[in-house]
Amino acid sequence: MVKDKKNIVNIKCLLAAMGIGLLIFSYIVAFTTCRYVRKEVTSNSFANVRNETSGSAAEINLIIKIKKW
Repeated sequence: MVKDKKNIVNIKCLLAAMGIGLLIFSYIVAFTTCRYVRKEVTSNSFANVRNETSGSAAEINLIIKIKKW
């Protein structure tokens, strides 16, 4: 009977440790994913701004050349 109680306690401790490990692993995966997504979004935003700015500059240059200001 005592061995059975020890085994049950050991199994509960093992399950608790596995649960905590799973939570830590999930946190690491979520943190890494969020970091990657934030970096990609920032980089894409700067690329979009750069493209729009160069397009606007080209349009302004064309308008100036057409109107000969």
